[in-house]
Amino acid sequence: MKTLWRALKNTIFWSYERGSWPYDVMVVLIVAFVLLTPRSWFRDQPHSSEQSPVGIVFVASIFSPWALVFGLVPCGIAFAAWFWPKEVKRHPEPVID
Repeated sequence: MKTLWRALKNTIFWSYERGSWPYDVMVVLIVAFVLLTPRSWFRDQPHSSEQSPVGIVFVASIFSPWALVFGLVPCGIAFAAWFWPKEVKRHPEPVID
């Protein structure tokens, strides 16, 4: 029972060494969940293109702190475009013959 609790604690806190078989199993389970889960379960909607520079800078900042410095300009442009007033789209009146 103690071994089960230790394994559960190590799994929750991600305490396994990289390259060990429990680590590999957890990675495979996460990747399988991401790739095999139906999109409809999350009511996923396509995102606008203004959000992609922010995501790219966020992921790049994990690997290099310089990504934040060089990413400020595209993020600033993305935020300006995101909050910029959009044209109100009006539906045309239906034509009744």
